[in-house]
Amino acid sequence: MKQKLLLLFLLAMFNSCWAEAAETKGDGSGTTTKTDIAGGVFHSETGKPLPFVTVRAIVSGKERTVQSDANGQFTFDELKKGSYQFVFEKKGYKKLTRETTIIREDVAQSLSVKMEEEATFDFTPRHNHFFDR
Repeated sequence: MKQKLLLLFLLAMFNSCWAEAAETKGDGSGTTTKTDIAGGVFHSETGKPLPFVTVRAIVSGKERTVQSDANGQFTFDELKKGSYQFVFEKKGYKKLTRETTIIREDVAQSLSVKMEEEATFDFTPRHNHFFDR
């Protein structure tokens, strides 16, 4: 029984050291880098990921832009504290805006959204549509 407890303790210690090493910068400074905002963009009806959505983060007149990947995922690294407006745009979908506030720079946040398709109209003019009678 003591051996099992010792093994469990050693595993927990190793796991904790491994996680800390994964967060440490490669320069050996011991400081951690976290993604401030990470999330996904999904279709509002099907729930499927939407690839290649333009995502803009706007604060105090400054703007940063990223694009969601093939799985609909996006990240913004190293954002400063402040109230951000996130704008999601993709052709064929309604523009979507979300606001969030970053209070602490050392805490990662998530932001996932669902985008609706724009209504499309099939307009076929009649032969006399453009002429007055």
